[in-house]
Amino acid sequence: MGGYHLAAPAYPQFPLNANQLYFLVAKGYVDLPEEDDSDIDDKNKRDGLARLLTVAQIIVFLVKCIVRASQHLAITSLELTTLAFIFAMMLASWFWRRKPQDINKPITLKCTATIADIVTSAGVVFNEDYVYTPLDFLNDEEWFINMAWTRGRKFLRTITFNFLWNDDHSRPVKKIRSDIIPSLSLPLMIVCEHLVIVYSAIFLAGWNIHFPTPVEQLLWRITTTFMLGFGFLGGWLFFFVDLLIVRKQQRHAASNAAVRTVGQSLVSWLVPKSMLSQVNEQGPGEAGWEEIYFERIPKVPRPILVLAAGMSVVYFWTRMFVLVEDFVSLRSLPPSAFATVAWTKNLPHS
Repeated sequence: MGGYHLAAPAYPQFPLNANQLYFLVAKGYVDLPEEDDSDIDDKNKRDGLARLLTVAQIIVFLVKCIVRASQHLAITSLELTTLAFIFAMMLASWFWRRKPQDINKPITLKCTATIADIVTSAGVVFNEDYVYTPLDFLNDEEWFINMAWTRGRKFLRTITFNFLWNDDHSRPVKKIRSDIIPSLSLPLMIVCEHLVIVYSAIFLAGWNIHFPTPVEQLLWRITTTFMLGFGFLGGWLFFFVDLLIVRKQQRHAASNAAVRTVGQSLVSWLVPKSMLSQVNEQGPGEAGWEEIYFERIPKVPRPILVLAAGMSVVYFWTRMFVLVEDFVSLRSLPPSAFATVAWTKNLPHS
């Protein structure tokens, strides 16, 4: 993410999001980019044929699973997991349908103003205490679940799970992470809650499918029931925490920020600009930006944190069981699992 980068004098180039680009254009620091949809599509590495083939494969797989069920042929747990992943992938593809793929070279916007001048013009005192880029003050509020996930990633990195993520620790960042989710509106949170329930229910559809042993079938039923319960109860828990606790703290923080902005404006007016423009070349560094970032995470009561953490740990292991069982169960399949679909049975007969 970050198709546009800002190049300012004596400062490393960094990516811009939509809010930051709008601010720079509105203030006259950069010209409005002249690229249109065709220019952006021209950078897209994935053509329409590849997407068409992907959609065709998905449709064939879905139809085959439906017909197999109608003909009472066995459906494996691996196929159910594939259906769930297809559902999640289709949602992501819909929201990213206009997102170009594999763009390696961004469009660079050059400006003559220094970063310090740009920041102070917005009434903010310039310093290197930022998380992603010096224009962080223009970002939307991050979803608190997303911030908690970032903290979890740090914990996993500390226990040698670095290979799971190739995080960019340089500051300013060179690329905007695709998993940064802004604070969701309440209607969108309700929609997402129902989508999570549908996703979890796909696994529960394997309640009566064949498993090599009764123990494995029992464990599948327990884990998939918990996954559905986690999607329902956990989703509503996060919903009410966001509504009753997090948003209240964010409103309080916003009012304090407004007071600080007035004070910063006075500082900008009283202190010579040359003093405000001094740039610390070292930047906040990895430890510095993470400390700043984690201080912004809303404070949630400890009992709720313990409950959410406990549910998340159990959910992690239930997902691990499902993924392992998908392949372990292939050691013993019923004869109908090897039968092919009789397509002619579904054709109308005179």
